[in-house]
Amino acid sequence: MAWFTAHPLVAVLTSTLSVVLFLGSYYVNVQKPAAVVAKVEAESRAVESMKVKMSARGSALDDCLTAAESDAKARWNAQCRREHKSAGCALSRKLTQVLQREAGVVRNACLMKYSLTQ
Repeated sequence: MAWFTAHPLVAVLTSTLSVVLFLGSYYVNVQKPAAVVAKVEAESRAVESMKVKMSARGSALDDCLTAAESDAKARWNAQCRREHKSAGCALSRKLTQVLQREAGVVRNACLMKYSLTQ
């Protein structure tokens, strides 16, 4: 105790330095790694969420394209019936172009709606 009363400045500086070193050590060894772990976990959750969204979007795109193809076949077959022909018949060039253009419009609408890059 006598030393502390004889050297108060050294005692205060030593105590202060000890506290600063303890807090610095705590930050480097405990606080900072916890923040890094939390950041990595947040990024991992974001990636997983993105995977789920992309999978759902891809599935919706497949469903839309399948429906568009079915609709195009149905329109083609309906035109064949109007001409009193069997399903999947050969149609005139003009009708073929019109039906293909309509099918393309519907297919492109699916691609735009469910684009995987959005």
